[in-house]
Amino acid sequence: MSCCGNSKFIKYIWLFVGFAILAIVLFSLTSCSSKRTAESRELKAESQIDYYTCGMHPSVRVSPEEYDKGQVNCPICNMKLI
Repeated sequence: MSCCGNSKFIKYIWLFVGFAILAIVLFSLTSCSSKRTAESRELKAESQIDYYTCGMHPSVRVSPEEYDKGQVNCPICNMKLI
């Protein structure tokens, strides 16, 4: 008889522990990189803006250049442009 008792059982326990550690490491690596991709998606979305408009007055359209210069509110209702 071996000194460790049921060696197959212990082998499966170590295998499970190894997979659990591997899963934790992979999860932590992918969660760290998702922050950077979210920031890059936000930057891409900002660079693709055609114009800003008012939610209440869709006829008001302001170009990104004018928005950056300070025209951030609707001239009709003074709401923030989106």
